[in-house]
Amino acid sequence: MLSILPILGAITLQAPLVPIYEQSPGGPQSPGDRLLVGSYVPPNWQVEDLVARGVSFFHGQTDELAPPDGGDGKFDPGLLAAQKEAVEKAGARWGLTIHTLFPRFEDSLIVGEGTVKLGTSERVPAWSPWDLDRTRWSANQYGWVNRRLPGLHHVALGVFGEYGDASFFTGLAAQDPAQAARWRTKVRVDPPTLGFWAGDPKALASWQDRLIESHGSIENAYRDWGMEVPDPVRVPTPFAAPYPYAARTEFMAWYRSAIPQLASRLISVAREIFVGIPVLIPIGPPHDMPELGVDAYRVLSAVQGKADGAIVTNAGYY
Repeated sequence: MLSILPILGAITLQAPLVPIYEQSPGGPQSPGDRLLVGSYVPPNWQVEDLVARGVSFFHGQTDELAPPDGGDGKFDPGLLAAQKEAVEKAGARWGLTIHTLFPRFEDSLIVGEGTVKLGTSERVPAWSPWDLDRTRWSANQYGWVNRRLPGLHHVALGVFGEYGDASFFTGLAAQDPAQAARWRTKVRVDPPTLGFWAGDPKALASWQDRLIESHGSIENAYRDWGMEVPDPVRVPTPFAAPYPYAARTEFMAWYRSAIPQLASRLISVAREIFVGIPVLIPIGPPHDMPELGVDAYRVLSAVQGKADGAIVTNAGYY
């Protein structure tokens, strides 16, 4: 199940559906007000029983790895329009998560640096959170959705990770044989494992800039951490021992800022395209492993005044 946590106010109900409880009126919500409860669309698109039990909205995805019909075939955008029609016919509302992690597969498998895991050089041909071209690519995809699927109940922006949550890769796809097979077939790499995904050139350039800004030079960073300066000098990546605690704390502060900054850029673009449609940010996973770079408070702060709410799950699997 999904629920929507408003940031600025309640999401306005748009379809003629009588809920099982009184909904809050438009405007800011107060403690104790009901949250909207929703669900992903089941594979058979039969949603009547869920609607009867109080589910008020459903959620599709523009995910090339998960076709809207629940099958294993190629992603077909035309199926999204049919799914929207089926859900609305049942008396519920339909929104969409827009995933923009991958460039076009035919390009991303051949061209580009992708995102790289520190320590193993594992690579995924996806946009790096530090790559500003991601914002331009996402804007093109948002425009396509807005033209093709008018009248959405809400839009949620896929930020990063295997499932579009506001975190780095979780490694969950690698644990599911069916999902792992999709990655190998469609993305042509093994599904990403849990780790610090900050080894691509754009990430390392960002980290180097942060060190120079904070310490004046890379050499000074080593000295400030109480370490000898290596010869030749190289940019340190202090995500584990033997780097001291101060170095690792500084690295984590930088690493955890990437996803909130990306969410802020994406929501700014989406706000200009989806006029009058609630725009949400997906928050998760609900735990704080350092590799995930999750800082839910910083994400919410980064989109304050831009997003209409956060879309969250109540389970540990996404």
